[in-house]
Amino acid sequence: MEKGINEKTFELNITHELLDVSKTIFLMMVLDNDGPEPPLEYLKLLFKHMNETRLFAEGLTQAEESSADGGYDVSINIHHRNDVTARAMFLQFKSGVRRKYSRTPGSVFSYQEAVLSEHIAFSFNDAANSNQHTLLRELSEKDGISPDSVMYVFPRITEKKIFREKLGDLINHSSFVPINNIDKQAKDKKIDIKKGTSHKYRTSYDGSLTEINLLLLLLIEDYSIEPRIIVELVCIHIERFANILRNDDILIDYLINIISKQKDYSYLLKNAVLPYFSVAKDNIQTYLEDFIENYHSNKQVLEARIEFT
Repeated sequence: MEKGINEKTFELNITHELLDVSKTIFLMMVLDNDGPEPPLEYLKLLFKHMNETRLFAEGLTQAEESSADGGYDVSINIHHRNDVTARAMFLQFKSGVRRKYSRTPGSVFSYQEAVLSEHIAFSFNDAANSNQHTLLRELSEKDGISPDSVMYVFPRITEKKIFREKLGDLINHSSFVPINNIDKQAKDKKIDIKKGTSHKYRTSYDGSLTEINLLLLLLIEDYSIEPRIIVELVCIHIERFANILRNDDILIDYLINIISKQKDYSYLLKNAVLPYFSVAKDNIQTYLEDFIENYHSNKQVLEARIEFT
């Protein structure tokens, strides 16, 4: 029997996709393929931006993962050499196993529920000391950290053949679930995910049905999270690049002119986040419109939304 896919493999490839897709969309948005060649100084500053605004991934040692500031596998960090405002996203990856049905009484994936019994089962809060969820919750509650920036990633792929086929599109086959999302819904049902107790997260392969056991909590997932993460990373790129240009009226006007008529991002977003394209398109369109209006009214660069970073 073929071995499953380990968490490290998912971590490396999905993290790479998040960084690569957001950077590619940004570059396509700020370069005008249909117009005249951009000013040389514009290209120089774009190169400067790509060097100074670093989106990079940082992992933890096993000791760090189990420390008070840990619990996650990798953080995606956004820094700027001359900017005190840093952002980060904290991801805990899980790998799952295929199950024909659940033996747990009351499960929505029980063999008695013949409509949709096959699913993927993930274990969480099962690491040493069974306190991973507690560590992640405490991290999400710290001052200066957006609660939804700390999340589990559950890739809905269990076979290596399918994994290889989906390379480059793993984001669309993964569920990004903020710790905050789980805790809010658990609290509504007077449930607490405590230290010392491991749980199962079960999901259908298309992500349309999920539950958490032993809680038997039917989780209501927000399927717009993946495209909103991509859009936020793209908008951060735009914000940081615009801050480099803002002292030159000609160059900032050139950027505004490009993004005001930009159509390529629709095509790029559609390919990057196909299932929830309309959400991504609306979010980025809103930012671009507000960005242009804000700059024209007060010459200030509008900050990208703070939600997942």
